[in-house]
Amino acid sequence: MKENANEPVPRPQTKYTDYLEYMALLDKAEKAKNMNEISYYNFLMKRINRYQKEKILPEDGYIFDTVEEMSDFLLTVGFPQEQVISTSAHEQEHYDKAVELGYLPRVCIWLLIFMEDSTYAPFVFLDKPATAEDRVQILTAVQNLSDGDSRDLQRIQILEEYERHIQKEL
Repeated sequence: MKENANEPVPRPQTKYTDYLEYMALLDKAEKAKNMNEISYYNFLMKRINRYQKEKILPEDGYIFDTVEEMSDFLLTVGFPQEQVISTSAHEQEHYDKAVELGYLPRVCIWLLIFMEDSTYAPFVFLDKPATAEDRVQILTAVQNLSDGDSRDLQRIQILEEYERHIQKEL
């Protein structure tokens, strides 16, 4: 991934469908790790590494210190102003909640190919691991959950249910 892109941006090469599959693999690997399914986790990590080498191209990823920097970049690249404003407002809510909870967030985007057009997938990431409670607060700080927010929230809930189940068995 590139930090604060100041150079010309080529047309992205990472396909949206590959990005979704990659994110699904990451979700599965996290679940396998938390359920102590080591052989399945290792199998998934090999697939993830292959995806990182073949399909998820680092030159399509960008990291920014602020949502404003991300917005400026997306406008410079040519995304519609209305779309960028909406996305930025959404990510700013996540960002602000993370700061309020004591994290130092940054903003990432992946530029992606969807059919013949370019699109992007933004997200806020944190400087340190977050508790499940903090992750839920950050995810639900927005007025409308995105598909990615909903997926992440569901994953947290599944892991919490699993942990409660394990505690009962102990």
